[in-house]
Amino acid sequence: MKPKQMFLVTVALIVGTGSYAADQQVWEGYLVDRTCRASIEGDSNTLNFVRAQTKECILMPSCKRAGYAIFTKGQWLNLDKKGNALAEKYLLTTTRAKAFYVQVEGTTKAGTVRTKTIGEIPEPKVEKEKE
Repeated sequence: MKPKQMFLVTVALIVGTGSYAADQQVWEGYLVDRTCRASIEGDSNTLNFVRAQTKECILMPSCKRAGYAIFTKGQWLNLDKKGNALAEKYLLTTTRAKAFYVQVEGTTKAGTVRTKTIGEIPEPKVEKEKE
C-alpha cells in the first residue's frame, strides 16, 4: 500500500471510531420483557407495573423468546440480540426479585438499542402512581 493510501485508511479509521464513540449513549430504566410491554404500553400505571414485574415472570420461556426492552423516562427502547442475551444473563444472576433497574450503554437505531453493556444500578426513589 502506498503511503498516501495508508494515511487515508488511518484517517478513516480514526474518524470512524470517533464518530462511533460520540454516538454512544447511556440510559437508566426498568428492564421488561416485550410480551409484558405490549400488554401495558400506554397504560396509565406503567411505572407501577414495571417496578412490580417478578423474576419468575420476566424469565418465562415465552418472555425470553420475545426479547427485552427498557422503560426509561416514559419511553420504551427495545434491546437488540446482544442486549437480549446480556439482559437474560443479568436476570439469571441478580439477587433482585423485581424492579430490575439497569443502566444500558449503546447506540440506537429506530427505537432499538445496539447494546454494549447492561448493569444493575440502585433503583431511584419513586412516588407511587395513582392506582
